[in-house]
Amino acid sequence: MTTTVTDTLQARVRDRLAAAVNPRGRLGVQFYVSRHGEPLCDVAVGEFRPGETLTTAHRMRWMCVSKPVLVFVLARLHDRGELSTGTRVADVIPEFAAGGKQEVTVEHLLTHTAVFAQRDFKAWRMSRDAAVEFVCGWTLEDPAGTRAWYSGVAAWLILSEVVRRVSGRDYFDLAREWVLDPLGMTATTDFGGADEARPSGALFQRPENGPLMRIPEPPRATPWPGTEIWGPARELARLFECAVSGGVADGRRLFSPAAFEHFFTPCRTGLRDGYFNDLELDWSRGLCADPVLFGAPAGARVVGHTGYVTALALGDLDTGLVISYLSNTAVREPLLHTLENELVRDVYQAVGR
Repeated sequence: MTTTVTDTLQARVRDRLAAAVNPRGRLGVQFYVSRHGEPLCDVAVGEFRPGETLTTAHRMRWMCVSKPVLVFVLARLHDRGELSTGTRVADVIPEFAAGGKQEVTVEHLLTHTAVFAQRDFKAWRMSRDAAVEFVCGWTLEDPAGTRAWYSGVAAWLILSEVVRRVSGRDYFDLAREWVLDPLGMTATTDFGGADEARPSGALFQRPENGPLMRIPEPPRATPWPGTEIWGPARELARLFECAVSGGVADGRRLFSPAAFEHFFTPCRTGLRDGYFNDLELDWSRGLCADPVLFGAPAGARVVGHTGYVTALALGDLDTGLVISYLSNTAVREPLLHTLENELVRDVYQAVGR
């Protein structure tokens, strides 16, 4: 990658962020880009909290972009022959069969094709065990596999419980041992340790034309699977640098080529997703594989995820391009026309395909 291209990219990103991080917009943003593992852009603009300058080392909340970590754990279990995505969840968690869910498989949860009749999930004050029991009592709205509706919390709570019952280990312990540590993600944490407290006043929302408002952090006994990981954007990118390398990081293979093909190539197509305004988005087993959601060029072979309206990460499997975006401020913008979408477009325009 030439210095000219890198300078052009840095200039575009800084201009875009300078316009977005302001007293009426976002408080702070981290943005990172690499290609074939070579960093092209690693910037932080704005503040972490009012009065505290944001750096590239600050831990930002990943929200639903935490989910790829769980996909990596499942890929490891797949390689060990301990779990198939075709496994019925009720064969691992018998109580999950209630409410007509007996045929729901791990794959249905990963592809968001187990559409629960209940979506108002008020379980933030529950322990994980109580929340699992709560979701196990839910019913399906339609037969599994016939519709799509993105599940931000419930499906991933159940998947983490599948991991626990199959492996005999807590999901977050395996996430650290099998994923975060091998990838050198030493600054990334779930704040699960007794000496680690989540930073207060580190997540905000900006109502339209309104003042910055802090989003309160409800107390929880344990971290929340699928949403509760914090770290800098450059460490989030390591997940996708591993993915675009086919499961290899720093010469070490985390999962087999067969597991890579199974989990990182599209398997859900042609289904409208009610959560995403009825868009027909392609999904792999656990990740979105549709460039339209991210602002990538049509036809780009990507995998990635978004989180709330504050996070995005993707990897381009053909070009080795990896992009990660983290903000501490929720700003509602039209779907597919968010700040992060525009930044992705800037990157592709600067570096090409």
